[in-house]
Amino acid sequence: MPDFWSQTRFYGSFTSGSISKDDLRPFSVEEKIQIQIAVKEFERLVNNTYSPTQEQSDYINERLRYLADAVDRLNRFDWKGLAISTVTSIAINLTVDTEGGRHLFKLFQQAFEIVMRLLGH
Repeated sequence: MPDFWSQTRFYGSFTSGSISKDDLRPFSVEEKIQIQIAVKEFERLVNNTYSPTQEQSDYINERLRYLADAVDRLNRFDWKGLAISTVTSIAINLTVDTEGGRHLFKLFQQAFEIVMRLLGH
């Protein structure tokens, strides 16, 4: 069984210790477009890497669609929290071990590299 608490240190590049005024701002139109692209890229990477079953794929697509749509209603801070929750729930759904969870988050970082720079990380 994966130890997701021990994996939280891998989320450090996506989180910070305090909430800034920037974190509470909504996304710009350009950022929303970049996030939509990054979500699709993450979906592609997950499907190519893990070859999920149809049921798993449906779940992953649903969670990622929800994440992508959330940029229209959440500020940056809340969206980042949802992103971490989404990646964790996908890892659980794929029943990956600790190393698999690390790899999944690395795929997330890879897909969101440009977006993370836009968000100041």
